[in-house]
Amino acid sequence: MRYSTPLLSILALVSSTVLAQDPGPSPTASVGCEPHGDHWHCDGPASTAISSVTETSSTMPSPTKSTGCEPHGDHWHCDGPAETGSTAASTSSIMPSPTESVGCEPHGDHWHCDGPAETGSAGGEEGSAGAMGVHASLLVGLSVIAAALNV
Repeated sequence: MRYSTPLLSILALVSSTVLAQDPGPSPTASVGCEPHGDHWHCDGPASTAISSVTETSSTMPSPTKSTGCEPHGDHWHCDGPAETGSTAASTSSIMPSPTESVGCEPHGDHWHCDGPAETGSAGGEEGSAGAMGVHASLLVGLSVIAAALNV
């Protein structure tokens, strides 16, 4: 018992010394660095004024046919196409909306549609056997009613 207290103190001191390893000085050639045990984790290399000018000039100019564009590395991310008066004129020059489809929206020089249009004669075409049966049933039903009223 008498030796356990100093022994525990020495053990705690040694373990804290081993676990608290110094990662060394923060890297100066990198940015966003955080210590990670005995080394550093960094977001990327530090940029100098010369390299940032080079990066800016190597990025292509902002697209003029789009809106809400922001540079993203070596390319651009945009919200959507620009709405101009010339765009409205070009959409009117495309073919009219397809009548065989529903939910159609212009998409450049063509249309995007939700699906085919539903027709009322899906059960049968006019003059088909099914349509003739309906007409005959209607004719017989009306004849029975007329006969009942005349009696």
